[in-house]
Amino acid sequence: MGAATIDNVATTLTLGAATELNMAFGTTAVKGGITFGTAYAKAPLTKWFTTANSIRRVPPASDGATVGRVDETGHAEGTSFRFAISFDPGPPPTVTKRGDRDALAREAQALIALAGHDWLPTFIHHEPGRLVTEWLPGSPRQLSSMAPADARALGVTLRAVHRSVPGTDLCVSTPGGYARSRAEAVRRMAQRAELEHEVAVPDPARTLVPIHGDLVEANIIWGLNAPVLIDWEFWRQGDPAEDLAYLVALNDLPQRVTDDVASGYGTDEPWARVAAWRPIVTLEAAAWYRLAGDTDRADALLRG
Repeated sequence: MGAATIDNVATTLTLGAATELNMAFGTTAVKGGITFGTAYAKAPLTKWFTTANSIRRVPPASDGATVGRVDETGHAEGTSFRFAISFDPGPPPTVTKRGDRDALAREAQALIALAGHDWLPTFIHHEPGRLVTEWLPGSPRQLSSMAPADARALGVTLRAVHRSVPGTDLCVSTPGGYARSRAEAVRRMAQRAELEHEVAVPDPARTLVPIHGDLVEANIIWGLNAPVLIDWEFWRQGDPAEDLAYLVALNDLPQRVTDDVASGYGTDEPWARVAAWRPIVTLEAAAWYRLAGDTDRADALLRG
């Protein structure tokens, strides 16, 4: 893909093939286009676009305009996008996601089942292919360099998620059955991606709990209070150690930060099994990127 264009902002900006895009949630160097995360519309609605020669501040749209598109891997590439994300200033201010019907239905289910907690957005409306939630002030941040207090706050939030009781029955397996089925699913996915890696079945959890399933930094919004988790399309009843392993592996958390998150989390039980889950979630993510054509990201994950 050559140049990419972002429309429906106060100034239309066309970025060239070697552009670097610096949003509120981090910097992504891109070859052949620009990269969005699905948290794009949830970050503060003022963006900084960095090109090779200048930095330009682009004001937000104020009339419900589309502000970002992503496909399954978060990449704004090709002609088929998984989501279109738009902002409505309200009042109240809202975010609308349009696209993958199954994914949005799962996310709506999560927001309804877990409603009432301050660590997820408020559900407003869902219909096939369209989900409306509250807009959250704040932005993602680099997790690998979190201050100790922030890391502990994230641990407190994740513990609250894992202790929550959803308003719907998601338990479709025993803890042992879940561990076996996840290991087999990742093994099959790795085979499709032509990755030959052994997948050991981890020891089962004591009990299955609600997990987020996609704890990358773009899905964790930091506002004035505690962190809030967005993009719940991969939620499920699962092993909390899997959620924590994904957080550590996909965000490359150093031991200091991991220890601070664990301190905030407040119990050692799932952390004892994180080491067993880490190669599984890493292989799954690498296979996902490889199947999407991003071999560099896949290889980087496997090397890490």
